[in-house]
Amino acid sequence: MKKSSWCILFACIALAGLLGFAYVQSERKPAEVSTVMVTSMLDYMKSAVEHKNVHKLMEYVDQAQDTRISHLNNDQLRILLSRSFNQSEKLDANYSNVDVRHRGDDATAEFDLLVSHHMGAGDAEDYKGHITLHLRIVPIAHLLGLYHTHEWRIFKADTDGPDLAGYGDY
Repeated sequence: MKKSSWCILFACIALAGLLGFAYVQSERKPAEVSTVMVTSMLDYMKSAVEHKNVHKLMEYVDQAQDTRISHLNNDQLRILLSRSFNQSEKLDANYSNVDVRHRGDDATAEFDLLVSHHMGAGDAEDYKGHITLHLRIVPIAHLLGLYHTHEWRIFKADTDGPDLAGYGDY
């Protein structure tokens, strides 16, 4: 065989291996929700708030039409977050008392949240309340939809704090 034939054969074998790996990954269910997983998710979202990154903050939110975060759909939530981030200087988000409950393909995570902003004139509380996140397993597309994995995403959030639906215009 010529050298070019060996290269093409090797490329085909590598591609078949990659596709096999992607298929196995797409059929695997995610691990059960744990306090460690939720804490990692909350730390990621806390960093997104501190960096005022709406896209990063929304990565754990399911993009389905029925998703509601404190009675807001995804588009309304993005607008609210963008306006809030643009109007504030430095933001801090702190959570505590994380409690996780798992029920099959659904789970809940409860915690207390305090978001405050720091300005030259002083500090102020933007949001304070108890949050309940409802999570479910959803298919997530990778490599332009070439394969899917199943991951935990937030599809609903309830709070006993201020009603976010009253903030901003949309």
